[in-house]
This record gives sequence, C-alpha cells and structure tokens, in this order.
Amino acid sequence: MATEEAAATPTDILVDENAQPEKPANLSIEVTISKDRNGLGLVIGLSKKSPNKKQVIFIRALQRRADGTQSEAVKNGEMMPQDVVEAVNGVEVGTDLSVLTKEIDKVEIDGDITFRLSRRAKDEERRLKALQEKEIAKALDETLHQIFILIDTDKSGKLSLAEIDKAGKQVFLDKLGIHFPSSVHKEGFASLQQFAHIGDGQIDFDEFKGIMYSKEIALCSRNTRYAKYATLFKKLDKDSSGSIDKAEFVAANEMLDKLFGENGTAIAEEFSAADLNDDGIIQFTEFCDICEDFYERHLHPDGYHAEESVTISQEDANNLIEEHFDENHESETGVPENLAEINTLVQSSVSSAAENTPAEDSENTEEPVVSEALAEARAQAAAAAQAAAEKKEAEDQQKHREEIAAAKKKKEEEKKLKEQQLKEEQKQVAKSNKEESEVAAPASSGCCVIA
Repeated sequence: MATEEAAATPTDILVDENAQPEKPANLSIEVTISKDRNGLGLVIGLSKKSPNKKQVIFIRALQRRADGTQSEAVKNGEMMPQDVVEAVNGVEVGTDLSVLTKEIDKVEIDGDITFRLSRRAKDEERRLKALQEKEIAKALDETLHQIFILIDTDKSGKLSLAEIDKAGKQVFLDKLGIHFPSSVHKEGFASLQQFAHIGDGQIDFDEFKGIMYSKEIALCSRNTRYAKYATLFKKLDKDSSGSIDKAEFVAANEMLDKLFGENGTAIAEEFSAADLNDDGIIQFTEFCDICEDFYERHLHPDGYHAEESVTISQEDANNLIEEHFDENHESETGVPENLAEINTLVQSSVSSAAENTPAEDSENTEEPVVSEALAEARAQAAAAAQAAAEKKEAEDQQKHREEIAAAKKKKEEEKKLKEQQLKEEQKQVAKSNKEESEVAAPASSGCCVIA
C-alpha cells in the first residue's frame, strides 16, 4: 500500500514541554485491521517541526478509499484523526515515514496490520462517547420499529391513527422515554397535526420515526418532562423550600415509576450521586440537570442535539404542569400485553447486576422466551436497520466517487484552461513580435534614398 504525505500542514499534537499546563495524559492503543486491495483509507503525515517539539508520525485524517469504501477500523471508529503511530506489526516507527510505509507494504493482501497508537485520553473519551451514542441511537430505532410492526395489526406496513391510539402513550414512555402533551390523552394521536397531515392509515415507518423524533415532539417532550419534574418536586418539597431531601427522593419509587415509566428505577440510581454540592439536599436545578443528562445519555443521545440547552426555573416548570401533565390520565394509562415484553433500553444497575450474575445451571443463562410475534418483529426491525445502513453506505460511497470524479474533472478543466491561456499568450507574443518585425523592416532592408 502506498501512503500519501499530507498536502496541508498537519496540526501539531504534541504539547510544548516548556508550557505551564500539564501535558494531557496519553493512552497506548492497539488496533488490528485487515489490509485489502483498495488500501486502508488513511492519510499519513508528519507533524510540523519545532525547536521544542519532536517530529512524529501520526494519522492526519481518515478518509474513504478511491472506490468510496472505508476500512473496518474507520467504520468501527477504532482510529482517530490525531492518533500518533508508535509501531506497526511490532516495528517501532520512530520519526521516519518510510518505515511506516515499508512495514505496511510488507503485509500481504487480506493480511492483518497491527498499529500501536498513542492517543490523548480526552480523545479516547470522545471516541467512546460517540460509539455509545451510535449504539443507543441504533437501539432506539430498532425498538421503535418493533413497536411499529407490533401495532400494525393489519400488516399493511402503514399505521392508522386508531392503531397508534390502541397502543397508547405509555409504551413510548416506558420503552423509549418519549413524552407527549396531555392533549394526546384527551384527543388521541390525531391531536399531533403531523400525523393528521399524512392521512389516516398512510403512516409508514420513516414518517412515524420522523414525527416521533421531530423538533416539535422534542419540544413537547422537554416541556412535559419539566412539568413532571415540577409535579414530583411539589409533592416532595412539603415545606416549599425549593429543595428536597435526597433520601426521600430516592425512596419515592412509586411516584418515579408513574412519572418516568420503566426508567424510574434507573433514574433513582442516577440521583445517588445527584447532590452536586454534597449537602444532602437536592435543589430543583440539580434535579433537572441530572434528569436531562440521564435522558440525553441513555435515551436520546442525538434526538435532542438540535435543541439548544435551556434552563427552566421551578416557577416556569410549575406553569407547564396544567398544559403538559395530566395526573389523572397518567394513572389510567397502561401498556398492551403484546408490547409489554419489548425490552426496556435503560436498565438499573441492580437489574443489570442480577442478569449478569453467574447462574448455577444453564437454564438461568438462556435468553428470556418471547412470543413468536415479538421474535418476528425483532428480526424484521434488525433486517430493516441493516438494509438502511447498507443503503446509506452505498449512497456515501457513490457521493465520494462523484466528488472524486468532479475534482478530477475540475482539475482537468483547469489544466485545459491554463493550456489555452498559455497558447493565447504565445499567440499574442508571436503577433507582437511579428508587428515589431514589420515596423522595423524598412530600416533594416539596406535601401537608402538620397535626396
């Protein structure tokens, strides 16, 4: 494989040793990937020379190959743009770029290449967070698709408002953490104008997903959540002091389950560390911050990124209660039996520990038995997710190939234009020289006329 030196000046990634702040901690990471005929999709470069900095080899950028595909390391998020390459297949790279390229070229097609990389700790945290968000988003999509398939009773591939109403609101709260305004309880899902505009019985999955994770629903969800926070706070804050006792909050299991569905236990566990100033008391702002952080990390890592972070005061939250939280309806809501067995995405550490406890016999380690309908829905949702991922990857590949073709065409056109300009300039010079020659011709002809 031929590597390509960076055209642009790479960014320096080493900290000046004379600088006052401590150098960020670096981790040693090992990544093994398979070499193929299309290359690794890497751009290798050298850091900028500086009197106080060493020259190092690092991966300046990760890009698609010429055919539009990506290496597994890139797709899996194992490599990062500013990883320092320390060794390849056990050979120390040092500061010589040719060592790196030579060792990569030694590897046969389809052979394994092992990079030892130096990575900043904060970059690794960012990488892990991005991967977690990607996995959560995928799980959210598949769970929503399972719900879609199971409530599509006539198996038409499209939902009617009656089918969505029959499923109810609680399943979306329990399984996905999606809240709706109280109008959905009173008027059904037809109160959401996005559904009504599509047409009854015409809601396909893409439209369903688009509405459930739309900006409008995100706003409703946020206001509904804050209304619930205020409701819980009002009940626990008996002296109206604007703060609650942490122990009382964690013990309010029934109320938490009512407000947050199956995620109530997990949220309670989040609050074991919610006392930010360590005074045993939880302020309303602390309460909201931990709750919102829980939803973003566990339920909507990318669903609400479009929303600017806001801080709603306790007074503002109290004003949202009447519009966004109807306690009477909440107590009447349930989840249909065929939807109740869908896995909850967020599990408490208590339930997770119980599930991971080694069993004395193999029977306890088996997957829970699920209905045939749910098993089929899971398979269909997983297949649809795989098909969607493959379609997006194919589109990305095509886009990359088109970008390369467009860049090549542009370069050729620029070359042609320069050649034309050069020819034109040469013509002008030739023409100018000819005119000068013609003007000078009489004087240099050798004739002279004497009067």
